[in-house]
Amino acid sequence: MTPQTLKAFVCLTFCIGSIIPCFGGERLTDRSEAAAAYAQRVRGQVVPTLGNSMEPLIHGAAFAVVVKEDYSGIKKGDLLVYMGRPDASKPNRVKMLHRAVMHDRYGWIMSGDNNRWSESWDRVTPDTYLGIVKAIF
Repeated sequence: MTPQTLKAFVCLTFCIGSIIPCFGGERLTDRSEAAAAYAQRVRGQVVPTLGNSMEPLIHGAAFAVVVKEDYSGIKKGDLLVYMGRPDASKPNRVKMLHRAVMHDRYGWIMSGDNNRWSESWDRVTPDTYLGIVKAIF
């Protein structure tokens, strides 16, 4: 492990279950390595992210560690990774990371922290849910 990877790993050891933005001057590969080490520890997977919909929490490229937990345990405010439709006019689904803002009989409505709207045209269901974010590098 590199010094930055070890630093991030130690930080996560004391803050398990928290969303921890680990940004700064470190190289992208250091964050990737730290995310991979943590994902292995929690039996999760690393999901690379890019974009501005989750600013200021996630700024630019980052690595989310995602664990597939029971769908029924999702709570308002959780960050989820799911197969969603970013465009209401198209049926295409892509891997997305946004915050759960409301639940109705059809599933979870999601929204990016930096978006002025929620994705009211789509729902996260047990079929489209991929996991909950445990850490961000």
